[in-house]
This record gives sequence, C-alpha cells and structure tokens, in this order.
Amino acid sequence: MEDPENVQFDTVDFSPKVTEFKDLTDFLIRYCVATLGLPQTMFFDESASNRATMIGKIQLAISTVINPLREQFGRQICDQWYQRWFELLYKDTLRF
Repeated sequence: MEDPENVQFDTVDFSPKVTEFKDLTDFLIRYCVATLGLPQTMFFDESASNRATMIGKIQLAISTVINPLREQFGRQICDQWYQRWFELLYKDTLRF
C-alpha cells in the first residue's frame, strides 16, 4: 500500500474537445475526397449531400453494371463473322 503522505494528485481534463475533433475529421474527409476523387457518399449519410449521393450511385452503376455489359456486348459483336462476309459478298452492290 501507498503511504497517504506520498500520494500525488494531478488534475486531468476529462472534457473532450468535441468541436476540434469534428473539425479535424471534416478536414481529413475533405482531404481524402479531394485526393482520391471518391464520392462523398462513402463518408457521409445520404441526408448530408444529395448531389454526392447521386454522383456516387451513377459511378457505382456505371462501373458495376454498365461497363461489364458493354464489354460483353462488344466481345459478342466483334466475334460475329457474318457482317464481314456480307460486306465481301455485296461489295460491288451500291445499296445493301
């Protein structure tokens, strides 16, 4: 046990610095968004920024749905041979 005469007391500030922490968090989020080009919806809820929500949803739809379909249809069309044969067979005809 400690001797009560040797015990030392220090004051500790238990009041959190909420506003400073919030400002720092907002700054870091804006820095990440500006640096990485991420939509703000990755960090905020939908009520915070409607335009960013819309842009994020559009980018997500383009990258996950539309681009794979474009690539798939592009491969299918490129693999089709009948258009090339059609052009070779009827190249002397003025109108197809």
